[in-house]
Amino acid sequence: MLKFIQEYFSLSNSEQKGIIALTILIFIVLAASRISANLLYREEILEDNSALLSSFYSKENQEEQEANQAESLELSLFNFDPNTISKEDLILLGFSESNANTLINYRNKGGRFYQKEDLLKIYGVSNDFYQQLASYIQIEEKSVYEKLNYQASNNPVKNAVTEKVFLNINTADSAALTQIKGIGKVFASRIIKYRKLLGGYYSTLQLLEVYGITEEIYSSISDQIYAEGAVKKININEASWYELKSHPYLDSEKANKILDFKKKNTTILELESLLNQSILDTLAFSKLQAYLKLEE
Repeated sequence: MLKFIQEYFSLSNSEQKGIIALTILIFIVLAASRISANLLYREEILEDNSALLSSFYSKENQEEQEANQAESLELSLFNFDPNTISKEDLILLGFSESNANTLINYRNKGGRFYQKEDLLKIYGVSNDFYQQLASYIQIEEKSVYEKLNYQASNNPVKNAVTEKVFLNINTADSAALTQIKGIGKVFASRIIKYRKLLGGYYSTLQLLEVYGITEEIYSSISDQIYAEGAVKKININEASWYELKSHPYLDSEKANKILDFKKKNTTILELESLLNQSILDTLAFSKLQAYLKLEE
């Protein structure tokens, strides 16, 4: 009986090899499935954690970060004169190094800031950034003659070799303007035409608004010009739509808003109401303020 059982359950060599191979194959398949599942699970966990971290940061920490930045900026603000401030102090105020260099280069070439709004002419100074600095800007007044003496003392060799004119761009005619080194007949004609449209210049920086006059050209002529004299003002309580929209700093839309506001209120009592009621934005108001009046 025992012999029969041994013979019945005995396996040949080929059968034994087949069983071994099958066992190994099953083990490999199970191991591969287990490893793949672990990898997928880890990847899913990592992705989920990343998303969770991003969400947590944006919702929980963003406001705190912005508050810290605002507090840091506030602590860095101080009174300054853009005509004398150093590059290092400009950076402390929040200027980028590039913008600080632009301002310093403009000043080194004879440029000067006569009013707070002139800072907006510096490339890269946004309206929002200007608003943060406006109350800290303190410009020391200089007369035309002081300006001339300052430029002469800082360019003794240049002035000794080359005689330069020094003209009021509000009164100079075309022939006089062409005496400015860098200004030909075409630019002279455009300067006079734009002067008529504006009602006069209150700052030499307004020449940058004349078609074709670049920052480089302006820098090369800024020590030969000045803007002096009263500008022509528009009575916004009496002006027609055409008179308003014809000014370079206004357009049809702004003219309509001014007239609608005047119609609702009968009379405009304060120029600042145009700003407070969002009829003019800050930049437009700062440029237009010198050209507006409330009564004759």
